[in-house]
Amino acid sequence: MKKGGKDSRPELVFNRRILPNSERSQTTVFVIIGILLFIIILGFVFLKTSENLSFLSQNRIPMEVQPVYDSIDSCVYQRTVDAIRLIGLQGGYVIIKNFYVETELTNVSYGYYNKKKILASKQEIEKEIEFYLENVLSYCVNPDYFPGHEIIIEKEDIDVKINNGFVFVSADMPMSVKKQDETFVIDKKYQHEIPVKLGKIHDVAEEIINKEIENPGYIDITYISNLEFDVLFIPYDDDTIVYSITDDSSVNEIPYTFLFAMDIK
Repeated sequence: MKKGGKDSRPELVFNRRILPNSERSQTTVFVIIGILLFIIILGFVFLKTSENLSFLSQNRIPMEVQPVYDSIDSCVYQRTVDAIRLIGLQGGYVIIKNFYVETELTNVSYGYYNKKKILASKQEIEKEIEFYLENVLSYCVNPDYFPGHEIIIEKEDIDVKINNGFVFVSADMPMSVKKQDETFVIDKKYQHEIPVKLGKIHDVAEEIINKEIENPGYIDITYISNLEFDVLFIPYDDDTIVYSITDDSSVNEIPYTFLFAMDIK
């Protein structure tokens, strides 16, 4: 390499006449990107709005048949209360499947029999309530209650969940209602929370049975007296005790009671 000679590297020459076009191209790209972003955001907003409108549409009752919906909704609530009371009086069952004792009021299922825990589980009780509702909710749509209306139920799907502080019921009964020359669709679900602490009551019943298993023939009065519920144990005969667990939180001004029998022989 010769010192003091010209640098043989090529020079970078900017053509100033090209720069304005480059800036214009960049601006065009940014504008296109901005438009695309705007379209995407607008589409997202439209989609969410459509979903919300669809939800509102599905849950809106035509004014002409609002009384029909209200009547059926009230009936669903009351029939659910009936089912919950019945399974309480019968130890967790609508139709008793296992061993039971006969009382003046009703037949009470055993929760513990022949040294085995046979108390109905929460899931079984949920199914019992669903079974009851599936067989009685058709009476909520009795034509005699709705003169001048022709009602056709498309399907009937009942779901019950037992929680600690309440029992949730969802009755999906989409129906068409013909009134004079018009036909309306009711597709809003009938949903209620019945304020019965059935989940907690069931836990107490299980714990009482567990204590009997751990210490046969011994009743833990201290445990029972500290519960939030009123618990009574009534000797049925020499071999059987009937337990009553009552929640003072009333439904329709009537406290809720859950009964079950225990074999102590």
